[in-house]
Amino acid sequence: MSTAAGPTTATVRRAADAPPLITAADLPPARHLIDGKFLDGSPGRVIDVVDPSTENVIARIPEGTAEDIDRAVAAAAAAKGQWARLVPKERSELLHAIADRLAENTELLSKLESANTGKPLAVSRDDVGMTIDTFRFMAGALRATTSMAAGDYAENHLSVILREPLGVIREW
Repeated sequence: MSTAAGPTTATVRRAADAPPLITAADLPPARHLIDGKFLDGSPGRVIDVVDPSTENVIARIPEGTAEDIDRAVAAAAAAKGQWARLVPKERSELLHAIADRLAENTELLSKLESANTGKPLAVSRDDVGMTIDTFRFMAGALRATTSMAAGDYAENHLSVILREPLGVIREW
């Protein structure tokens, strides 16, 4: 015997009475960060950031335009030369400084991530912790530049390993 299954509905329970994870004071400036400066976006072009667990708008951020992207890419490309001139120790110290700053703000960043995505706070804390660990790992890895030595890996061709920053990478 078979029965026709009709549409099912689900009830979504939201934490309406729970205190908000973040307040307006917790939010960074609602502007683009390009070339180390906060810049205004195009007037009237904003995106609502919605906390999926409450469906409340937690922020209104500027929508990026093609011109904003071009400015950001140009700034990153211009910074490539300065970054390339840094020795591994200096690069490592900068990555450690980023990790330190993230670690100082772990709780706030975790709450922002949970409010933005609806993830449980424990998951967001793990995500932020993994991000910090990644910066620290890469800070150490770039100082350990040992690898296979130059040599003849193809007949009559000297192979050399050269490490240099590639700059902005666009995926299409």
